[in-house]
Amino acid sequence: MRVIVVELTGDITPDIKQLLRSDLIVTTPEKWDGISRSWQHRSYVRQVALIIIDEIHLLGEERGPVLEVLVSRANYIANQLGQPIRIIGLSTALANAPDLAAWLHVPFTMTSIAEVASISGTSYGLTGRGLFNFRPSVRPVPLEVHIQGYPGRHYCPRMATMNRPIFQGKTIDWMNFISENQVSNTYKL
Repeated sequence: MRVIVVELTGDITPDIKQLLRSDLIVTTPEKWDGISRSWQHRSYVRQVALIIIDEIHLLGEERGPVLEVLVSRANYIANQLGQPIRIIGLSTALANAPDLAAWLHVPFTMTSIAEVASISGTSYGLTGRGLFNFRPSVRPVPLEVHIQGYPGRHYCPRMATMNRPIFQGKTIDWMNFISENQVSNTYKL
């Protein structure tokens, strides 16, 4: 089986004929964002049936908003055309896999701990046709999670008392600096 792969990046821009003949387009989120904005006028965008996003755990990073727009736009296009689209997100271990799966419209169900023990390859009480969240023990490098919480009582007053001394201290230092420099500059005249 021969698969035609086309690279579409900031460095390489193939012509439309190559894109129309391709079976697979490898691109950056930013480049696909720019191209998919005009999806009504680009048949190769409307023909996409599968999107694979590598490192989807970076949603909270600099590229995150672009990834969010791409997923939302892909779902919108599929809805408008009445064609299904499959979105696959690849990631390292995730603490919020159910949230991400729900956002990607991945079918899964929560199960009891007893059921999880009998299901190979899944963990955290998650099973389904499309969600695979593997135990930390299958990672080549073990993952340690540390969570430190703070009580919610009196949050605003506590934060205000922690921020005020730093702000006041810097303000007083700055005021002293200005007044000393103005006094010394006055004597020089």
